[in-house]
Amino acid sequence: MPATAEDRKYMGTPQEARDGLIAAARLWRELRQPIMATPKELRAIEGREREARFQLANAALLWLWHEENPSA
Repeated sequence: MPATAEDRKYMGTPQEARDGLIAAARLWRELRQPIMATPKELRAIEGREREARFQLANAALLWLWHEENPSA
């Protein structure tokens, strides 16, 4: 099923999707670096890393949507 104008209105632009994917990947990579911290600090960082990974997956799916549904 081809993308409609309504779909495109909510999905943003391909450039926004690309920029979002890059930003999400950089944040996730930053949080994945080895660190020495207390157990409490490590739990907080792990929580932020899980959320960053979730947002990275969302950004990748949005970018892929734009790749599979190029603008006319």
